[in-house]
Amino acid sequence: MRNANRRFTLKSRPTGIPGPDNFQEDAVAIRPPSDGEVLVETLYLSIDPAMRSWIGEGPTYTRRIEIGDPMRAGGIARVLESKAPGLEPGDIVQGRTGWQSHPTLRGREAQKLDLTIGSVDDWLGPLGTSALTAYFGIRDVGDLRPGETLLVSTAAGGVGQIAVQIGVIDGCRVVGIAGGPEKCRFVTDSLGAAAALDYKAEADLTAAIRRACPDGIDVYFDNVGGPMLDAALANMRVGGRIISCGRISQAAA
Repeated sequence: MRNANRRFTLKSRPTGIPGPDNFQEDAVAIRPPSDGEVLVETLYLSIDPAMRSWIGEGPTYTRRIEIGDPMRAGGIARVLESKAPGLEPGDIVQGRTGWQSHPTLRGREAQKLDLTIGSVDDWLGPLGTSALTAYFGIRDVGDLRPGETLLVSTAAGGVGQIAVQIGVIDGCRVVGIAGGPEKCRFVTDSLGAAAALDYKAEADLTAAIRRACPDGIDVYFDNVGGPMLDAALANMRVGGRIISCGRISQAAA
């Protein structure tokens, strides 16, 4: 469909886990950029746990998506036409593309990627926003120090896996929590954690954490909240720090 911007818009608010019935596809005319804007072709789109809260009925930390609106999302795109200073056709940028094939963005909200320091794939991972979340959470909020014990929930996820690796690099004992044996093997074998706990297989997560962290937890990087946070709290050391990054256990209702 030449000269068309293909979109996925919100059709209805989900109950429980969202599915295809909650979205619909359409196509609208491509909007040429005005001064300060760029027309882009989307290459990669993000699908993140936080999106569930954006499309629900309840309150959220940001403006919710209204019925009929394109699904909001981060993306990486190629500039096709530019009327924004500093951006030229062919540049690769990241920004809030939404689930759209050819959106028109404000130039000041499109960050040009420096491909001399990493590939597009790197900008999706270790140079991307998930990695920044982990980096500043661990370093600035958690004040992680060499030799400490770091516990990370959703340790195989986009943010969690970077948090695990930072802890390993910093010379800490890192324990991850993930769902299923395959993810747990990834956390230990590929990311370098000292241990990984399969929360789906543990009847008593508090006791499992105590076995894996016999001296207690200095820093807990929390992506989950709920009962998993309770289990970590029971194992925190005096002076320990908790990084409240997410609460996915409460975001899927």
